[in-house]
Amino acid sequence: MTTNNTPPLSAWLLLGLLALIWGSSFLLIKKGLIAFGPMEV
Repeated sequence: MTTNNTPPLSAWLLLGLLALIWGSSFLLIKKGLIAFGPMEV
């Protein structure tokens, strides 16, 4: 007998939210590097 161990939809939504938060930090760092000079950082 096989069991179905697929994660629920809420787990996928939380994973997607985590990916958005994590990815947005890299985009904001890139934007900050353009906006500020080396002496301001």
